Amino acid sequence: MHAKGIVHRDIKPENFMFETKDIDSTLKIIDFGLSKLLNTSGRKISGDNKKQKLAELGKMKTKAGTPCYVSPEVLSGNYGIECDMWSAGCLLYVLLCGYPPFEGTDDYDLANNIMKGHVDFESEEWVDISREAKHLIRLLICKPESRLTAEEALSHKWFKLAIAKTTHPSIELKHFKRMMEYSSMSLLKKAVIMAVSV
Repeated sequence: MHAKGIVHRDIKPENFMFETKDIDSTLKIIDFGLSKLLNTSGRKISGDNKKQKLAELGKMKTKAGTPCYVSPEVLSGNYGIECDMWSAGCLLYVLLCGYPPFEGTDDYDLANNIMKGHVDFESEEWVDISREAKHLIRLLICKPESRLTAEEALSHKWFKLAIAKTTHPSIELKHFKRMMEYSSMSLLKKAVIMAVSV
């Protein structure tokens, strides 16, 4: 599988936004320029067959997205809304350690690593990250049929523990500091870091 069909967009700090300038501000993900609205015809998606009902919304075929965050099924050109949860898992991975779960020397190598789907938690950045966080990431960066829905992910033990510690989910201070350091870097330094990670 060659990744030339992917529409490239740089990973930019402008795609992440703090709600306020306070140190404990909520981090928001923005820039959904490649999003697609699905017509559910007013149907509420719930019940025992939720994943089946979601599958009925249809498949998409456009190979588009930021390469580090696209799922294997997007690379294959046949995907449903489950691909969003893969991307959410990749975002969580980046927020906790500071770099994406999949890297490559070029687009082809990156696509091959995404298709393999092996997520590594062996580096020093993961030493202090909880088992629950790693478990949640594994349930998001996996085959579509095993992947959690958004509702299931929000019910995961990691979120419950984070909410129990504070009034809103937060990231440990040292990880927050990493994000703040990245945010204060020059555009050139950010571009170099992103180029090295892809």
